[in-house]
Amino acid sequence: MKARNEIVNKRPICILLVVLLIVSMLPVTVFADAINSISSTQLGSNVTISGTTSVVNPVLTVIRPDSQILYVKVIGTSSGAYSETFTMPSSAPTGEYKVVVGEGSNVTTATFQAVGSGSNDDDEEEDPGTQGPGGTGGTGGTGGTGGTTQPTPGQPTPGQPTPGQPTPGQPTPGQPTQGPTQPPVAIIPTATPAPTLAPRPTAGPAATTVTNALANITTTVSSTTPITAAQAQQVTTALTNAGSNLVSTNQATTAANAQTTANALSQVVAAAANTTTTADVRNQIAAAAAQTMSNVIAAARTVTTAENVAVMNGALTNVIGDASRLLATTTSTTAQTQITTQVSAALQTVAQNAARATNVNQTTALQILDTIASSVVNATNVAAAASSRTAQTAIVSNAAQVVRSANNLVSSITDTNTAVSAVRNIVSAVSSIANASDALGSSTNRVAADVRNLVSTVAQRVSTQSVQGTTTGTTTNVNIDANTATALVARAQEVSSTVGSLNQQLQQSGIGTVPRTLDIQVEATGGTNLAAAMPASLLSGVSGLVDQVAIQSGVATVAVRPDFLPADVVAAAGEQAQVSLEVNEAPVTDAAVSAMSDEQRALLETTGRLYDFSARVTSGQTSTQVSSFNSMVEIEIPYELGPGESSDTVTVLYLADDGTIKNMTGKYKNGKVVFETNHFSKYIIKNYIKKFKDVASSFWAKGNIESMASKGIIDGVGDEQYKPTDLVTREQFAKMITTALNIVDDKATVSFTDVKNTDWSYSYVASAVKAGIITGVPGNKFAPKQNISRQDMAVMLSRAVTKVYGEAAAKNKDAYTGFEDKANIASYAQDGIATAVKYELLTGKPGNNFDPKGNLTRAEAAAVIYRLFNHDAE
Repeated sequence: MKARNEIVNKRPICILLVVLLIVSMLPVTVFADAINSISSTQLGSNVTISGTTSVVNPVLTVIRPDSQILYVKVIGTSSGAYSETFTMPSSAPTGEYKVVVGEGSNVTTATFQAVGSGSNDDDEEEDPGTQGPGGTGGTGGTGGTGGTTQPTPGQPTPGQPTPGQPTPGQPTPGQPTQGPTQPPVAIIPTATPAPTLAPRPTAGPAATTVTNALANITTTVSSTTPITAAQAQQVTTALTNAGSNLVSTNQATTAANAQTTANALSQVVAAAANTTTTADVRNQIAAAAAQTMSNVIAAARTVTTAENVAVMNGALTNVIGDASRLLATTTSTTAQTQITTQVSAALQTVAQNAARATNVNQTTALQILDTIASSVVNATNVAAAASSRTAQTAIVSNAAQVVRSANNLVSSITDTNTAVSAVRNIVSAVSSIANASDALGSSTNRVAADVRNLVSTVAQRVSTQSVQGTTTGTTTNVNIDANTATALVARAQEVSSTVGSLNQQLQQSGIGTVPRTLDIQVEATGGTNLAAAMPASLLSGVSGLVDQVAIQSGVATVAVRPDFLPADVVAAAGEQAQVSLEVNEAPVTDAAVSAMSDEQRALLETTGRLYDFSARVTSGQTSTQVSSFNSMVEIEIPYELGPGESSDTVTVLYLADDGTIKNMTGKYKNGKVVFETNHFSKYIIKNYIKKFKDVASSFWAKGNIESMASKGIIDGVGDEQYKPTDLVTREQFAKMITTALNIVDDKATVSFTDVKNTDWSYSYVASAVKAGIITGVPGNKFAPKQNISRQDMAVMLSRAVTKVYGEAAAKNKDAYTGFEDKANIASYAQDGIATAVKYELLTGKPGNNFDPKGNLTRAEAAAVIYRLFNHDAE
């Protein structure tokens, strides 16, 4: 990995410098307030700040040795006393930290020393599944309510495992249920990320009209001298004149004009922070600055070439950085609103410019990526300084859009190590916006998925190795010899190191992880079938280094875990054995059809593609076909949706030798049908539409019900009925959630006294327990026949999205649970409901109620399971 040059970031340090400046210039006053002595603290350990204050709900700010904000939060007091504990990140610098507690001029300061530590545990999340009172560890009713809320027994559903599925109570799915309007929250920004490899581009000369207009600003204002009203008028005139002349017929000149104006604005903003400058003057400058920001944004939208976009985005990043200081200097609510509005517009422009920068060379791509990362961090600081929750949410949402614009730029970076470094910078920046989003209860949670996609893109470049194949007839063949296998093991070691390091950074940022995959790209043309052979020693050689080995071709991608083969088969074959994987698009011949059952034969009467998958282990003259595996094998097959076909109803069906059909819950993603299986045989890809007589075309959950039924996740109750208003039992929901997640394990066991291994739901309940999704109710029971409560369902959903999809749990539960009936939510369910709302799996009922103890209808169940199933579809 190439070493990165240290580049001094001279951009404004945002909100806390203002705090420092104000604190340093306060008149010396004796307060009764005090901060208790803070002992030296190791990085990675907890720090407790305590003391007394006369301020109600004071602001606690911790400032790093490099003047960056480490932690800021509005804290509560009890009889004037407060105590707040937070964790020092292991990656933070050592040295003296400053603590500021209070509000306005009534603040108290203290310092403490941070010393080095080898710990890396700074961002560990608490498992929401351990919140249940009583019970065996649990969350209470979703999988066991911990006994706090026993679901009310309701009408028994028909005997079939008719998975009715829980959903939020709201008949209209999809709208996030935010609580009543809440005051602005304290957002904890993370440290500014390290700069990217390429420094910001130097703008060319600005136009004479702009230079002349701004010429007197340098001599007019000073950061150490108060600005007078006359000087403020001169500054306003200068900024106005420059702003009206920014756009030129030459894009490079326009970019230079904007950069020069942004630099002048930074100087003005710094001067306005002088504590003895009058409020009227500061307000006048804030209004002029907001108008200048608007002019720079308008100019930025006129450039199209990549090099000028890099300069323009740098100017926009600077004005976003100035905004937090502006908010701290003005008392004008009108100016504050104008400033935050311009920040949102600036972020939108950064994203739009980055997205349309095409044919970008590596240096320019890195420069634009630097502006993306810095603008996100600066925006988080602005959101922290904003006094309006609406403004905070808008800024965070627009910053998330900026993150999404990075993908095409990373693809423009030709050097893999450089691309990895650039992505690390984006991940560091996104941790700040992810924390801000969580603090606000904002529905920008796709940002974490966007970053994982970005990391996956660059990780694939590290993990991919091409292997030459040949095409014979309709079959693409690839035979991996011993030398190639050795090279692939070396590649797996690189994957383990690089992707493992990226995953560690993702986890520290609360963004989850991406798979460590060894991608073997088969280079061959033509063919509709795939035959791949590799030494068994390749699989054993990469074990522990990667999570899976993927054979990729134009026919299909087959991804296996290194230990997917049964141990006895591998032991019997020995290390010299060969492993063969085949994907064949099977012809639908008369002989093939005659061997099928009537039910299977009916599937082939309409459109559908039939495949035959097989795996063999060969040693010498002995060849053993393997039909069942230790772990799931993931299959991806290119599939173009035909007329009338929908991604919601295309699935994969397993045609068993005994004539039965099993739905494999195929998912349509990025032009491919994806499914997992632990056995090979014949499969058909099909647009499999399931309709019900009692679900009207206008019914609010019709699409959810038909999609989940088409995927085999929910069932009807006979005679083409779904009974959408019937209630869902706890065992039915266990079936739905484990089927949707494809985690049903027939070998899983459970010890609940009221769940027998002869019950139809046994494997579903046991699988959910094994995955950590349910725990049970007091007395080592599950209460399978009871109707599930909405709060218990929410806890199950939250565990599914965190334990299976790897998402971070909601940190600020109050931001997501502002329902009118919040007091009725059991304590064990609050974290689970917050996480489910965070990822938009749940919404509330009309009137902003959640109805935590209410039961779920089968229609509601279909809606939430649909959301869970499609959570990672983008």
